[in-house]
Amino acid sequence: MKRKLKDHLGNEFDTLKAMCEYHQIPTDVYYQRLKKGFPLEELLRPYKKRKFPKIKGKKCFDHLGNEYESISEMCRAYNVNATLFRMRRKQGDSVERALRPTAVCGKGIGQKCVDHLGNEYRSVKSMCEHYKIRAYVLKYRIQHGYTLEQALTIPVRGLKTK
Repeated sequence: MKRKLKDHLGNEFDTLKAMCEYHQIPTDVYYQRLKKGFPLEELLRPYKKRKFPKIKGKKCFDHLGNEYESISEMCRAYNVNATLFRMRRKQGDSVERALRPTAVCGKGIGQKCVDHLGNEYRSVKSMCEHYKIRAYVLKYRIQHGYTLEQALTIPVRGLKTK
C-alpha cells in the first residue's frame, strides 16, 4: 500500500507531482524550498514567476523614485553590475538592497581600493589586512549578500588577532 502525501490543508495526494500541480508550483521550486528549510505552508505557496524589464530599452525607477532609461543605466549610476542586480532581484531582494555597491576597487595593478568609511588602500589585500580578515572571506561575504561594512567588520570565528 502506497503512502499518500498530505498538504497543510489536509488534502491527500498520490504523488508529489499531483500535490505540486494542485498548488500551482513547479516540483523543482518545491525541492529548492525544501532544501532551504521552508515550513510546509511556505513550500506549497503558489509560485508566480516574476517578470523583470529587459536590461535595455525599458524605463525603470530606483527606490528613491528616480527614473532611468534602462536597468543598465540605473546600475551604472549606483556602480553595480546589471547582472548582479538582476540576480539579487530574482533572489527576492528589494530594489534598494539590490543596488547596494560591492567593494569599490580598481582593476589592475596600482589601483586603489576604498572601504565603507572612505579610507583608501593600495589593494584589496591591504584593506583586508587592516580589518584582520582574509581576502577570500571578504569575497565570500560580498557574494552572499553582506554589505561592504558587514563583510569587513564582522569578526571571523577562530581567527586569532595580534
